[in-house]
Amino acid sequence: MKALILDDEPLPAKYLRELVIQHCKLVSTCIIMNDPVAALEYLKENHCDLIFLDVEMPKMTGLNFLENAEIDEDTAVVFTTAYKTYALEAFKVNAIHYLVKPINLAELLIAVNKVFEYLKAKNILKQSKNDQSYLTVFDGERYRVLAYSNILSLHASGSYTKIVLSNEKDILLTKRLGSIFKELDNEKFIRCHKSHGVNISKIKIINKSESNIQLINGSIVPFSNSNRKVVIEKFQKA
Repeated sequence: MKALILDDEPLPAKYLRELVIQHCKLVSTCIIMNDPVAALEYLKENHCDLIFLDVEMPKMTGLNFLENAEIDEDTAVVFTTAYKTYALEAFKVNAIHYLVKPINLAELLIAVNKVFEYLKAKNILKQSKNDQSYLTVFDGERYRVLAYSNILSLHASGSYTKIVLSNEKDILLTKRLGSIFKELDNEKFIRCHKSHGVNISKIKIINKSESNIQLINGSIVPFSNSNRKVVIEKFQKA
């Protein structure tokens, strides 16, 4: 993996790089940049598998950097910060992990292994793109590849989404429902309500009078009046 350390403070950045080079065999290349603006330009032309991103920088915060950086889901982000209070913010933007300065070697190894598992899962997903039958998600500890056939429904709660599975425990994600639906095959899933979505193949009955859907496991999912027509049409085509 190719890693980029972005930190406006040279000494912590150099220390982290030494740890990575000495102990993280999964990382083949590790470069340091101290200027977030220069890093934005660098990433326009260069791909990095992993970015160690400082949260507090004078020109822009790590969160602002991510909003402007031209990176895709093949790049994993690990926040580095002196403040544990930034942990929740890190996961809200789907960072893989966060490290509190001074960096602890054991935590660093955990973070790098998480990144490796994430990229491996993404590679599996790419290989299965032809049949569009998998969804890759981060469950708070690791990245998992979920078969479409195992997904019953999805439910939003603010910036969180619960995925109900047919043969496993439900998963709660720090990711909005709309973002997840962008990754799903819209021929196989339908967002029947602003807060709910279902796997079309798991629909058993559509109750038009009650504006809800009964799934094969017996659970009931409401649909909105604005989505009534498309719900019925997609169910009839399935």
